[in-house]
Amino acid sequence: MMLISDRKEAVIKMMRMNKRVSVIQISKALNIPCQILFRLIDILKIENRIKRVGDLKSGTWEVIE
Repeated sequence: MMLISDRKEAVIKMMRMNKRVSVIQISKALNIPCQILFRLIDILKIENRIKRVGDLKSGTWEVIE
């Protein structure tokens, strides 16, 4: 089982590789349930490590260095 920090890094890596990647795509690739993934994304947003630019359908992920 992956640690939360490993999961967060894996999510960020996927967002860096494809800024238009969907939550469903990340969920399937990392084998993380969507509900848990949404919580991880919320944590990453609170930590100011990522942000969503645009809407959910056509927006992109921005990884903040």
